[in-house]
Amino acid sequence: MNRVPRLLRAAAHELWLPALLVAVLWVVSVRHHSFFLPSLLRILRAFKELWLFDRLGSDALPSVLNLLAGLLLAGLLGIALGLLLGRAGRLYDATRPVLEFLRAVPGIALVPVALVLPGAAPQILAGARVSVALGVVLIVASEYTASTHGIGYLQLQSQRTFDITEMWASLLLLGILGYASNLAFRALESRLLRWYTGQRAAGQGDTPS
Repeated sequence: MNRVPRLLRAAAHELWLPALLVAVLWVVSVRHHSFFLPSLLRILRAFKELWLFDRLGSDALPSVLNLLAGLLLAGLLGIALGLLLGRAGRLYDATRPVLEFLRAVPGIALVPVALVLPGAAPQILAGARVSVALGVVLIVASEYTASTHGIGYLQLQSQRTFDITEMWASLLLLGILGYASNLAFRALESRLLRWYTGQRAAGQGDTPS
């Protein structure tokens, strides 16, 4: 019963400043709009026509899929290499043949690795959260130079053809994508690290004043 009011308070606490900035931008752009700074109403109309109907499947979806694929691949490789470096002070042993490693190490010896992993989860997720923001930037940068579709490609083409309204609409989508991905990751992080948050709260409660 108390969850909904708590979520509403959290949303209000986080969104009041963006809402105020949007309101100020709306008033300023309507009264003093120019070719390079169209009104926010025109940008929103272009956003609706461009990203909700015309280019959703051809440009927005490929960018999102590339971002997710890159994050998944980087996460898997990063965690695997991180665990390897964390367990081995030197990389000399890692050059041994895989079959010899599997033959020499009994399966029961791998149990401590599985018990290391939950304890490293806060650090792993902290690095993954940073990679989400960097992933959005890198996807757009790659689409600037090595793609014929995507949000970054369309944004660059709009800039080159002086379609300023579409350029701002593309930038608006990038901002929404970055915020939404961070919001989704925060929700995932809070769920996966619920045990960690509980332990910290319990530890702080036991600390004498």
